[in-house]
Parts: sequence; structure tokens; C-alpha cells
Amino acid sequence: MSTLKNTSWNINHANTGSNGTLSLSDNTTGTYKPNGGAPKDIVWGEAWNGDTCALWVLFQESMQRDCIHIWGIETTLAGGKGMSALGNASPISPSDTGYVNDNLTITPIS
Repeated sequence: MSTLKNTSWNINHANTGSNGTLSLSDNTTGTYKPNGGAPKDIVWGEAWNGDTCALWVLFQESMQRDCIHIWGIETTLAGGKGMSALGNASPISPSDTGYVNDNLTITPIS
């Protein structure tokens, strides 16, 4: 059975042009280190359908603020594409629908 456990990936952000490294551990934690930035703690999950994986990544720091930062990615072990979303997740201000999104490309680090 395929898994993304204990893998590292290059992430390219199409809209911002930035890059970084996503490292997934053997459980549901990991880090994302943007190039030139400090590592950020993440939690992640995977669901496989044949050779295709639905990967989600949630940034831990976003759970302590009034917004959420999450990635949804469709990938194989050879790489894939997805979207990043950063937006309001506060039940106090449900009418605030402001968010920022970015297209992602993911490629394995060999």
C-alpha cells in the first residue's frame, strides 16, 4: 500500500513564486520550511484511491488564530497539484469571507 509517511517534497507556490520543503513524519505531524524562513509545524493526512492520493496539510499556528491555513493536494508518488487557502475561520465573524489562495505544485525530493 502506498504512503507519504517519512517523505519530503518541494512545494512551489504559483501565485507568489515562493518555494519550500514539506516534510511528513511517520505519524500525522511534520514541518513546512519556506525558503529563507523558519520551519512551521503542520499536521497532515492522506487518503489513497489507487495510485492517487488526497493529501491535506493544516498549519498548527493557524489553529491558535482567527484564521485557518490549509492545503489540499492531489498527488501520486511522482508529484501533483493542489491549492493553499488562508482565511477566516472564526465563528465570531462568520460574515468575514476574506481569504487568500495559491496554486501549489508538489514534487518529491529524492
